[in-house]
Amino acid sequence: MMLLLHTAIAMGGAAVLRPPAFRGPCTVPVAGVLFRYTPPRQLPDQDAITREIEYLRQHMPDGALVVSIDQRNLTDDRALASLLLQMQRKSTYSGKRYVYKVLLPWALTRMGICRALVVDADLVIRVESLLGLLALPDSHLDAARPVLWLAIEQSSAGVRRYRFNVSFNGGIQLWDLEAMRGDRGRQYAEAIQAAANGTWRFGTTGDQAFYTTLNAMRPGFIGTVPYAWNWQVGSTDQDYGIGLITREVDALCLSKCNILHLNWSPFKSLVKEFRHMEAAAACERAGALFANFTRSRYSWPIRKVSECMCRA
Repeated sequence: MMLLLHTAIAMGGAAVLRPPAFRGPCTVPVAGVLFRYTPPRQLPDQDAITREIEYLRQHMPDGALVVSIDQRNLTDDRALASLLLQMQRKSTYSGKRYVYKVLLPWALTRMGICRALVVDADLVIRVESLLGLLALPDSHLDAARPVLWLAIEQSSAGVRRYRFNVSFNGGIQLWDLEAMRGDRGRQYAEAIQAAANGTWRFGTTGDQAFYTTLNAMRPGFIGTVPYAWNWQVGSTDQDYGIGLITREVDALCLSKCNILHLNWSPFKSLVKEFRHMEAAAACERAGALFANFTRSRYSWPIRKVSECMCRA
């Protein structure tokens, strides 16, 4: 695999990607980052962005920076723009916008952020504080600690359809940017360049396909976020016609549910509703949904919503 990586770099295009680097020391210890994709020729919805930022801020440590960024923050460099275009050509549908996320370290280090929690807008946070999630890198303070922390994809689609040993979900990303200093930042840049120049196709999963590839090329670059911090609802629908695997059942039955990830289009309209409900009302609402759809393809995802909302 490493031989293929270096061969791909040697055969790459003219634009050579420099590793992400701080302009001096990192000055922002912890940041919460809302990532949003703004379609071309469309203005960002500032009211929606403000609401999302304030929601995230409620759960971040006091004094933490909380910001929103989109794809326009990521491609201010010719090499970045060139590699992004190559990756988008290998992506389909939503994957064309998801691959932007692999370039996040360049934007985050320019902002002087040491550690960043990057989140999507379809999350329901079920705990008062995200400190437990933010502290995960502190258990690995050696030179070889992970640069990125992700939860494993709870769908079996990644391992069964694409023959990955393990696949990841990109809805919650914890970047340890200090761990990217020196060789590890260079290796991350090389991995992106190799993926863009090589034969790998990203399909609809975009960034998630890259992270899975990175995990195979660079073991130890990615740390595992417990399911409790990314309880994925819509991912189970990808298993329609494939069947379930033990990992999903374990995640449903044994994990806590600190963050509910409503990553399925039919359920995204429930995000705002559940965010503003107190616990008992949310449990009752989820139970009613489950009762109405017990014999449909919605039953397994709604069961996960109900299990999450009704935990003590």
